[in-house]
Amino acid sequence: MVRALTEPWGRPGELARIGTDLVKLDPVIGGCVARAADAWPLRLSAQALFGPNGLATVAADPLLCALLNAAPICDIEMERFLTMARRAMLEAAAGMTASDGEIGTALSFYTALARQCFINEYVFSHTDDEIQAAGDLRDSLVAALEARTQVPVLWRLRSPPISRSAPSRLPPACWIVSGRGSDGCAGATGSRAGARAARACRHSPVD
Repeated sequence: MVRALTEPWGRPGELARIGTDLVKLDPVIGGCVARAADAWPLRLSAQALFGPNGLATVAADPLLCALLNAAPICDIEMERFLTMARRAMLEAAAGMTASDGEIGTALSFYTALARQCFINEYVFSHTDDEIQAAGDLRDSLVAALEARTQVPVLWRLRSPPISRSAPSRLPPACWIVSGRGSDGCAGATGSRAGARAARACRHSPVD
């Protein structure tokens, strides 16, 4: 399945549903997904979401990373897990929760998650405090670039601007998270992102 998605053998979107189902069969990843779905719309902390070893297991799963890199994920439970994982990535990037070693372990997953956000045109739900934290992180990144100081690797993961007022001097590859979409793939059909996500998911209903 990983080879079929990464080479690829056909349209990756046609394999996304079965690939997602296979990923959720992993007891650790499946547990993370279930916790996210049960807690929604409450956002879990990284520790509550991943558990003691869940992040390492998630980051080491080649099929999950291949899926995130290849096609929009059109599964509502997985979408909610990824939305919370994006929040954990933001907190890690801001230096609030994860150690440098933990970030290094999770980098492949966080990179694939940023790619997924790009593929689905940033349709995942967000909260006001995430937007505020992302804005603060953006300002710190701008300051670091202007001062020509070292920039943490997670700050450089690709995502779109926080808002239309994002500084134009900030390279797109340095944007962390977006303010687009408020209800995720299933609820954003009024936007261009939602319309495209809906077309991608038309053969894979999320309800």
